[in-house]
Amino acid sequence: VVASILPGGEKHELFMGWLSNAADSLGSIRTADGRAVPVIWRPWHEHTGSWFWWGRTWCTAEEYRRVCIASAGYLRKKCPGQILFAHTPDRTWKDFGNEGDSNNTFLAYYPGDKYVDIIGIDDYSIGHGNDAKAEAALAVTVRKLRLLTAFANERGQVVCISEAGGQKKRKDFWTYLHRAATAEGVNCAFVNTWAGEWGTTPESPEEAADQRAFAARPEVLMEGSETGLR
Repeated sequence: VVASILPGGEKHELFMGWLSNAADSLGSIRTADGRAVPVIWRPWHEHTGSWFWWGRTWCTAEEYRRVCIASAGYLRKKCPGQILFAHTPDRTWKDFGNEGDSNNTFLAYYPGDKYVDIIGIDDYSIGHGNDAKAEAALAVTVRKLRLLTAFANERGQVVCISEAGGQKKRKDFWTYLHRAATAEGVNCAFVNTWAGEWGTTPESPEEAADQRAFAARPEVLMEGSETGLR
């Protein structure tokens, strides 16, 4: 599929039509006085997995990078100064690697500084399992976030945990999420949990109390319906 939407592919014109529709929709997001609202655009996420048609078992790293470059280039031209592009693989990448790698590293799929504003990981291992499993998973998450932080500091980018949550979370899930985002050597600007029972809806009274404690931390800004953030 990915090869078919690249220039010269049989589905390229269809793909450009998708991008045109996306640009129209994103460009219409404006304030009451007509100013464009910045939008974080996170397409082609979790590409280090195999469950999406743009995943690593369905295309080469080079093909993936070309799709990212084509998407960012087109949308930046159509919506100048409005879109922040996020590069957020699943946590399954093994090593940080080097730009241009062909194997499963973070940088194998990285399209280049020109096309990326935010980097992060989708990580559903945070706050799951027994104590030993949760601590081991947290250590891996923090190691990877430190690598991202060092890279982002060099490139002038922002780091995030782009997805977390899942079902059967620990009762102290929000504590683990906070520990990951605020670990030493990690500079995480924001975290994004999945909605409903896969993220924000507590699965027990204990988790609800942990969530309230997370939200009450002075360094945490939560999305609000009226003010955007509190």
